[in-house]
Amino acid sequence: MSTATTTQSKSLGMYVVYGVLAGFAGGVLFGILIGYMKMLAQIGSILGAESAFLGLIIHMVISAITGGIYGVIASKFENNWTIALSGGLIYGVFWWVIGGLILTPLFLGQSDQIFALGIDQWLLLIGYLVYGLITAFVFSSIVRD
Repeated sequence: MSTATTTQSKSLGMYVVYGVLAGFAGGVLFGILIGYMKMLAQIGSILGAESAFLGLIIHMVISAITGGIYGVIASKFENNWTIALSGGLIYGVFWWVIGGLILTPLFLGQSDQIFALGIDQWLLLIGYLVYGLITAFVFSSIVRD
Protein backbone atom coordinates (compact mmCIF):
# COMPACT_ATOMS: atom_id res chain seq x y z
CA MET A 1 0.00 0.00 0.00
CA SER A 2 1.42 3.40 -0.90
CA THR A 3 2.12 6.10 1.67
CA ALA A 4 -0.62 8.28 0.18
CA THR A 5 -3.19 5.50 0.52
CA THR A 6 -2.08 4.71 4.07
CA THR A 7 -2.19 8.40 5.00
CA GLN A 8 -5.73 8.81 3.67
CA SER A 9 -7.04 5.77 5.56
CA LYS A 10 -6.12 7.10 9.02
CA SER A 11 -8.49 9.29 11.00
CA LEU A 12 -7.65 12.78 12.19
CA GLY A 13 -7.82 11.47 15.76
CA MET A 14 -5.04 9.00 15.02
CA TYR A 15 -2.87 11.80 13.66
CA VAL A 16 -3.42 13.71 16.90
CA VAL A 17 -2.36 10.64 18.90
CA TYR A 18 0.70 10.11 16.70
CA GLY A 19 1.54 13.80 17.07
CA VAL A 20 1.21 13.64 20.87
CA LEU A 21 3.60 10.68 20.97
CA ALA A 22 6.01 12.42 18.61
CA GLY A 23 5.79 15.67 20.57
CA PHE A 24 6.52 13.80 23.76
CA ALA A 25 9.65 12.31 22.16
CA GLY A 26 10.79 15.74 20.97
CA GLY A 27 10.01 17.19 24.38
CA VAL A 28 12.32 14.73 26.13
CA LEU A 29 15.38 15.97 24.23
CA PHE A 30 14.31 19.59 24.50
CA GLY A 31 13.72 19.03 28.23
CA ILE A 32 17.31 17.87 28.64
CA LEU A 33 18.51 21.15 27.13
CA ILE A 34 16.33 23.36 29.30
CA GLY A 35 17.28 21.25 32.32
CA TYR A 36 20.95 21.84 31.50
CA MET A 37 20.18 25.56 31.19
CA LYS A 38 18.56 25.41 34.66
CA MET A 39 15.28 26.75 33.28
CA LEU A 40 12.91 24.03 34.51
CA ALA A 41 12.29 25.66 37.90
CA GLN A 42 11.54 28.93 36.12
CA ILE A 43 8.97 27.11 33.97
CA GLY A 44 7.48 25.62 37.13
CA SER A 45 6.96 29.12 38.47
CA ILE A 46 4.30 29.59 35.77
CA LEU A 47 2.05 27.63 38.15
CA GLY A 48 3.41 29.37 41.23
CA ALA A 49 6.13 26.98 42.41
CA GLU A 50 9.79 27.23 41.45
CA SER A 51 10.12 23.49 41.05
CA ALA A 52 12.20 21.79 38.37
CA PHE A 53 9.92 18.75 38.57
CA LEU A 54 6.80 20.86 38.03
CA GLY A 55 8.62 22.69 35.22
CA LEU A 56 9.41 19.35 33.56
CA ILE A 57 5.76 18.27 33.83
CA ILE A 58 4.57 21.58 32.33
CA HIS A 59 7.17 21.31 29.57
CA MET A 60 6.17 17.75 28.68
CA VAL A 61 2.45 18.58 28.65
CA ILE A 62 3.11 21.52 26.33
CA SER A 63 5.35 19.31 24.16
CA ALA A 64 2.60 16.72 23.85
CA ILE A 65 -0.07 19.33 23.03
CA THR A 66 2.07 21.04 20.40
CA GLY A 67 2.93 17.59 19.04
CA GLY A 68 -0.78 16.89 18.63
CA ILE A 69 -1.16 20.14 16.74
CA TYR A 70 1.80 19.13 14.58
CA GLY A 71 0.05 15.83 13.84
CA VAL A 72 -3.04 17.61 12.55
CA ILE A 73 -0.98 19.95 10.36
CA ALA A 74 1.36 17.23 9.07
CA SER A 75 -1.58 15.00 8.15
CA LYS A 76 -2.41 17.47 5.39
CA PHE A 77 0.96 16.98 3.65
CA GLU A 78 2.62 14.13 1.83
CA ASN A 79 4.63 11.99 4.22
CA ASN A 80 8.17 12.05 2.88
CA TRP A 81 11.39 12.88 4.70
CA THR A 82 12.05 16.18 2.92
CA ILE A 83 8.63 17.59 3.74
CA ALA A 84 8.61 16.12 7.25
CA LEU A 85 12.01 17.43 8.33
CA SER A 86 11.56 20.80 6.61
CA GLY A 87 8.18 21.08 8.29
CA GLY A 88 9.73 20.14 11.63
CA LEU A 89 12.30 22.92 11.33
CA ILE A 90 9.63 25.46 10.40
CA TYR A 91 7.44 24.23 13.26
CA GLY A 92 10.37 24.59 15.67
CA VAL A 93 11.04 28.17 14.60
CA PHE A 94 7.31 28.96 14.84
CA TRP A 95 7.14 27.72 18.45
CA TRP A 96 10.41 29.46 19.32
CA VAL A 97 8.82 32.78 18.32
CA ILE A 98 5.40 32.07 19.86
CA GLY A 99 6.51 30.11 22.91
CA GLY A 100 10.06 31.18 23.59
CA LEU A 101 9.97 34.83 22.64
CA ILE A 102 6.36 35.79 23.44
CA LEU A 103 4.36 33.44 25.71
CA THR A 104 7.08 32.36 28.13
CA PRO A 105 8.08 35.93 29.06
CA LEU A 106 4.39 36.84 29.37
CA PHE A 107 3.59 33.89 31.65
CA LEU A 108 6.67 34.65 33.76
CA GLY A 109 5.61 38.28 34.19
CA GLN A 110 8.57 39.51 32.14
CA SER A 111 6.75 41.45 29.43
CA ASP A 112 9.85 43.61 28.95
CA GLN A 113 11.63 40.43 27.71
CA ILE A 114 9.26 39.77 24.78
CA PHE A 115 11.39 39.41 21.66
CA ALA A 116 14.57 39.90 23.71
CA LEU A 117 17.43 38.09 22.01
CA GLY A 118 20.21 37.06 24.34
CA ILE A 119 22.30 33.89 24.54
CA ASP A 120 19.48 32.00 26.32
CA GLN A 121 17.01 32.74 23.52
CA TRP A 122 19.48 31.58 20.86
CA LEU A 123 20.14 28.37 22.84
CA LEU A 124 16.39 27.89 23.10
CA LEU A 125 16.15 28.20 19.33
CA ILE A 126 18.43 25.16 19.10
CA GLY A 127 16.11 23.35 21.51
CA TYR A 128 13.02 24.28 19.51
CA LEU A 129 14.70 23.15 16.28
CA VAL A 130 15.63 19.82 17.87
CA TYR A 131 12.06 19.53 19.17
CA GLY A 132 10.66 20.19 15.69
CA LEU A 133 13.02 17.74 13.98
CA ILE A 134 12.50 14.92 16.48
CA THR A 135 8.73 15.47 16.50
CA ALA A 136 8.65 15.40 12.68
CA PHE A 137 10.93 12.37 12.47
CA VAL A 138 8.98 10.32 15.02
CA PHE A 139 5.62 11.36 13.57
CA SER A 140 6.67 10.52 10.04
CA SER A 141 8.09 7.17 11.18
CA ILE A 142 4.86 6.24 12.99
CA VAL A 143 2.67 7.25 10.04
CA ARG A 144 4.81 5.14 7.68
CA ASP A 145 4.11 1.96 9.66
